[in-house]
Amino acid sequence: MPEKLRKLQINEQYEKQIVSAIKAFEEKNPLKQKNYTGYREVTFFPSSSFSEKRFELIRLKDALKQASVDFTGWPFIFIGHARKDLYMIQDGIESLVSFPDFAGNDRIDFWRLYTSGLFYHKTLMWEESKDRERTKAIDLNYVLSTAHKGSTMDFVSSTYYVAEAVNALTLLYNALGLDDEPVTARFRILGTDNRLLTSYERHLSMPYIAKIPEIIEERTYNLNEWKAGVTDLSIDIIKAIFLKFNWENPPISVFKGDIEKLFSRKF
Repeated sequence: MPEKLRKLQINEQYEKQIVSAIKAFEEKNPLKQKNYTGYREVTFFPSSSFSEKRFELIRLKDALKQASVDFTGWPFIFIGHARKDLYMIQDGIESLVSFPDFAGNDRIDFWRLYTSGLFYHKTLMWEESKDRERTKAIDLNYVLSTAHKGSTMDFVSSTYYVAEAVNALTLLYNALGLDDEPVTARFRILGTDNRLLTSYERHLSMPYIAKIPEIIEERTYNLNEWKAGVTDLSIDIIKAIFLKFNWENPPISVFKGDIEKLFSRKF
């Protein structure tokens, strides 16, 4: 079989599972009636081959435990103690958690790991919940967001999301013994049209606003390359995402500093 056709077939099989995961979230979303549009999403999969039953469920569960690391008070791969938080599905393991955080913002955290090795993660932007509640705050970012009449996305939280995702990728597939196999990571930011890039911790000098409905960035590296370049590869992805918010020359040292603080748990 020609190599291009083989790769196309592999991708088609994974795409079916991605569509299935997206559909599952949409059906189970407990906050559907609130019509949130802002979500951060990432998909990982070993892209050199596809086998629907590559891994046994018990092995997946053990790998998830090794990949669940808490840097911020909430692990990127959340594994709850209650059965309702983590449960088996026909071809993998799934988790869906919804709760208000300490500031009263809505949170949704959903992931699914298939026996093929594909991992899908989706989380609600807490910023969108906060935007709906914030009506009296007076600061530069609030003035800008009011002027453009759109929602916001916190660039620090987005930086953390990418870095934690890349770190989780390395831990998960290392635990599954993929060694030096190529792994694809696809980041998708939803609801970005007219969304302002901002921060509740810092001020940006200009209003950086996306003009497209979603942002997609995809990278494929061997697992050893992912492991060796967690910070640098995360920064590359972060830069590409923020460029689509029309932030052309972001301060790389700031992203690097934020990631180092994240992984050292120094906030």
